[in-house]
Amino acid sequence: MRIFIDLDSRRILTTATRPASRLEFKRRDNDAFEVQFLRAGAVQELPEGTVARVGLKATNDFAGEFLATDTLAKSGTGLNAIYSGEFNLNTTALEQLFSEEPQSLTAMLEVQWTTGTQVGSSLTLPCVVHNDVIRGDEGDPSALPLFYTSETSDFLATQAQAEDGQDNATWMSPLRTAQAIAALAASDWESVSDKPTTFPPAAHTHEITDTTGLQAALAGKAAATHYHTIPDTTGLQAALDGKQATGNYAPATHTHSLSDLSESGAGFGQVPVWDGFSWTPADPSGGVSSWNDLTDKPSTFPPSTHTHAAADTTSGTFALARIPTGTTSSTVALGNHTHGNISSTGSIGSTSGVPIITGSSGVLQAGSFGTTAGTFAAGNHTHSNYVTTSGGITAIAVVSSMPATPDPNTLYIVS
Repeated sequence: MRIFIDLDSRRILTTATRPASRLEFKRRDNDAFEVQFLRAGAVQELPEGTVARVGLKATNDFAGEFLATDTLAKSGTGLNAIYSGEFNLNTTALEQLFSEEPQSLTAMLEVQWTTGTQVGSSLTLPCVVHNDVIRGDEGDPSALPLFYTSETSDFLATQAQAEDGQDNATWMSPLRTAQAIAALAASDWESVSDKPTTFPPAAHTHEITDTTGLQAALAGKAAATHYHTIPDTTGLQAALDGKQATGNYAPATHTHSLSDLSESGAGFGQVPVWDGFSWTPADPSGGVSSWNDLTDKPSTFPPSTHTHAAADTTSGTFALARIPTGTTSSTVALGNHTHGNISSTGSIGSTSGVPIITGSSGVLQAGSFGTTAGTFAAGNHTHSNYVTTSGGITAIAVVSSMPATPDPNTLYIVS
């Protein structure tokens, strides 16, 4: 097989101008495989040292093992350069794929050529690998004998062979067939094979005439579905006379009016009462007259949760625990309550001689005297360590820093 590869398009061709759509191979073949490289339709010789190779793999199994492959050797030069090898399809890999005996399988063919570090390859071409028929291990079929005729008497069964029914290499004439049937047919009940052990051997039916006397016994009998009138049953009409009836008998479901009830042993004014087993006459109770006769009465009163208006309470004293006390808008103030920090006696704390100051949200609280923020200055206080409350300022000095011992009558301005 020879194929061509266009070096510009990398397409595989079947001729110098015809692109190949697919190639077909036969399993177990070992054929010569030739490749010629083309450019612009002219055969090209690949550079010296180029190694070309052909490979065949199962369809879409790009990383799988080769089904067949060979390295191609160059022969000829220039326009006569041909790269060829043996493409052996009798491989173990193909044998495994054909283990289930498919008619054919699909594969992919590619040609690769390597020159130094440069690698080129053709486009992948679909291939079909067909199964083979002749394997060499099937054996030869046995030949049939000639067609048997009356002239080939040597192949005609003898009467003994026909009656024995064992020979399979002779032919049977009509006479021999009749002789075989007569000899092999059952002659009595005991010689019948595969007969049933019980009878009837299968479901079956019989005509009435098959049973002696059955038709006479059935003659004059009533049909399977028939009707009778009241006179057909002796005494039935007399038994029904006087009964409440719809027609001549009472229906299965019916009603009675009160006038149909008899007194059943009841006295005047009594009523029927169910005693748990039957209806019995009893005197009417006339209603419940005693508290003890009441059923389902509550054990305590009131029987359920309820409320009263304030006006319903006209006397008595409420327990203090029942009154909401406190200092909020919804409580009642007790006699020992306070307003903020002011006690019921008007005091704030228990120390005398302290100033009053407002705290959080303006609440009055006890303050203190001192020289820091948030305290009150007493009448005998001083202003820093340099200005006293007596003598007065007699001079003003602008200095860069305070002197170690300042004059108490001088006001220092540090610039």
